[in-house]
Amino acid sequence: MRSLNKVMLLGTVGKAPEVKHTTGGHMVAKFGLATNRSFKRKDSDEWQEETTWHNIEMWDKRAEWAEKYVTKGTRLFIEGEIATSKWEDDAGNKRSRQFIKVFIPPIFAGGKKPEQDTAPAASPYDEGPPYKPQGATPGGKDDDTPPF
Repeated sequence: MRSLNKVMLLGTVGKAPEVKHTTGGHMVAKFGLATNRSFKRKDSDEWQEETTWHNIEMWDKRAEWAEKYVTKGTRLFIEGEIATSKWEDDAGNKRSRQFIKVFIPPIFAGGKKPEQDTAPAASPYDEGPPYKPQGATPGGKDDDTPPF
């Protein structure tokens, strides 16, 4: 049976990404992303806000992007999957850490962005303009005709 492991978050970066290079030549950027939820307390009409912190990892080109454009306070919309890292500490204890591995380049979601930031509003890794079959004319009658 198939399953689904997908996470979508809209939040605020807590501090600039920590960027490292692995021995295998890969680049990884790690940072915390805060998401908030508001709720009304049952015992009063008072609204309360709760913050949840998520560990985020971006690899290779996405890590390069994070290093270049992401700073503390940046608002991001990200998509990824929940992943778990397991290891043994120096005392031989088994340890694990869950994180969100970003698999789709993030999108700036407004809010704070450094003034010198030249990053586009969407991913810098777009594949280019949408595919247009040869012979199709924009707005022409061929646009609605199936290609068979």
